[in-house]
Amino acid sequence: MIKRKEGCLMKKILYGSMTGLALFLVAGCTSKTPTAVSSTNEQKETVISTTETSSSVQQEATTTSEKTSAVAVSLEKVTTAFEKKYPEAKITSLQLDTDFGRYFYEIEGVDQQKEYQVEVNAETGEFTKEKVETLDADEQNGVKMQEEALDLTNIISREQATTLAEKEAKVGQAADWKLEKELGITYWEVKVKEGQQKIEVKIDAHSGKILTTERDD
Repeated sequence: MIKRKEGCLMKKILYGSMTGLALFLVAGCTSKTPTAVSSTNEQKETVISTTETSSSVQQEATTTSEKTSAVAVSLEKVTTAFEKKYPEAKITSLQLDTDFGRYFYEIEGVDQQKEYQVEVNAETGEFTKEKVETLDADEQNGVKMQEEALDLTNIISREQATTLAEKEAKVGQAADWKLEKELGITYWEVKVKEGQQKIEVKIDAHSGKILTTERDD
């Protein structure tokens, strides 16, 4: 009888120990759940913060002339914002234009499969228009990117291009700026206006050399 009681007692102790261990494991698993949720929340906040930074470009004042005083967003800022928004794309064309006194950037870019066209408010940095299209089959896989991607390293500034164009035109003020690429050369196309007269000056964006000058009287 004593041996049977001892056996029962040992079973109770063993059962109690296993029950305690199970409760400990359950408690341990439960305590990890809030940590995982917290980590997920932190990741969401980081994504939101990055999106907000890339969507709103920081403003930078320019003092080139009264006509371009509304251009608060620099070329460097707007290209950086585009590259953050489309990290796989390369810029193929960039234009600063005006519409009823409102300056805006028009940017085109491509990646391996798609073409992007956006419009950015030059005063606030807001992306106001966006268009995405699939490239033609013969333009995909880097073909158009290789042919048309601008080389924006160490280019002369818009202000420098303005000075060169106005000097070449001899009259008028620069009113429209465009960066493009042709025959492997990235160049500034600056339109200088004087009344009804328009002078289009193309300038090598790296050397500052005048490439062509066309007058439209």
